[in-house]
Amino acid sequence: MMMMIEYLDFSGHSVFPERRPVLFVILLGVTVQMSYILLLGVYSYFTMVDLRPGRPTMHEFVVWLWVATMWLEELRQVG
Repeated sequence: MMMMIEYLDFSGHSVFPERRPVLFVILLGVTVQMSYILLLGVYSYFTMVDLRPGRPTMHEFVVWLWVATMWLEELRQVG
């Protein structure tokens, strides 16, 4: 359920009645895309530069945590 806040001017008319939800959805989509690009960058960095046998590095933990949270979010949406 999307709650819409209505902004009124001094005469009582609604200001931007239809544009606010659209702008929010566009910004949310851009944020999600930038998040995936950043994840791919960190993943590429640790596989090409930081991947060594032995103890996992901080970059590996960040990628594992990030992928786990994305996986849990997908499970939440399905369930």
